[in-house]
Formats: sequence, C-alpha cells, structure tokens
Amino acid sequence: MRISILCLFSLATLAAADKPVEIPAHKPSLMPEGTKVTGTYGTEAGQGFENLLDGKDDTVCSGGPGTGNGDVLRIRFVFPKGVAKVVGITLGASDKFHNYFPHEIEVAADTGTGKFDTVLGTIRDLGPGQKTYGQYPLCKPVGVKEIEVRITKYEQGKGVKRAPQISDIGLLVAR
Repeated sequence: MRISILCLFSLATLAAADKPVEIPAHKPSLMPEGTKVTGTYGTEAGQGFENLLDGKDDTVCSGGPGTGNGDVLRIRFVFPKGVAKVVGITLGASDKFHNYFPHEIEVAADTGTGKFDTVLGTIRDLGPGQKTYGQYPLCKPVGVKEIEVRITKYEQGKGVKRAPQISDIGLLVAR
C-alpha cells in the first residue's frame, strides 16, 4: 500500500459533522494483527474480504454476481483488542475499469456499547480506480472495538450488478 506518499487530505468531500472537526496529526495504519473481517454480500473466489487486510494494491475484494442490488453493503472489522485514537480510514483503489466502485461510504464504530451507534463520518465523491484511493480523516480521536464500513452509494455495473471492488481498508490513528 503506497501510504507514505499520500496527502493528509483527499479531494473527496468529507462530511463528518455539522461543524468542522479539528483532527490532530495522524498516521495511516494497517488493521491490527488478528482482525476479523466479514461482509453482508458474497465475493468472488480468491477475492474475498481478507484481501482488504493485506495492504497490497494488487489484491482486491470483489463482489460476486448479483451482489450489487442497491442495498447498503456492510463490511465489519472486529479487532482482537480495542484500537485507541482512531480518526478515520484509508482506502485502496477501486475498479480501474469503471464498472464497480463506491460513490459514498459511511464509517461507524462500536465504542464499547455492542452497537455501531457512533458514526465517525461519511466519505463522498468517490469513484473508480485511484479516485477512491486515499486517507480520509473523519473525526476527533475515538477508541473503537469494531468498525463497520457502509457502502451506501455505488456503481454496480450493467447486467451483472456486483458490489464494488476495493483493494484495501486501513485505519488513520492520531499520533
């Protein structure tokens, strides 16, 4: 994952709250060792949710045929121990062929309540290929036990209707 050359802010529109949020200096991080990842849709063989954790640009998570039905798609990351000072997420590139990619993603967290009732923020104006790639600071530092990435708007292609393709998802943590 080419995280060292990224700018601190992406060109995508960030809507974390009604008021601007002061976000401290932060750094990208892969998901912690032992993180479990699941999703609400089926994936292609060899292109499952585990590929979101490896930090490699050349592996992807791709939805299987019929998985892009317009529903909100959810990807859940369960950490072996809580993660302190999360301020956002990083995203790898999406489908370079412009068929299956996210337009909008909401990030929610379980901060210890057992529910995903803390919305960290929404990332808008995403798109194909490198338009999704970047660091997305969303909120003041918060400790989390789990994160749920909700793909709320996406391009599902014509005919096959697949869930979007993404190469990685990581964390942004305050220094």
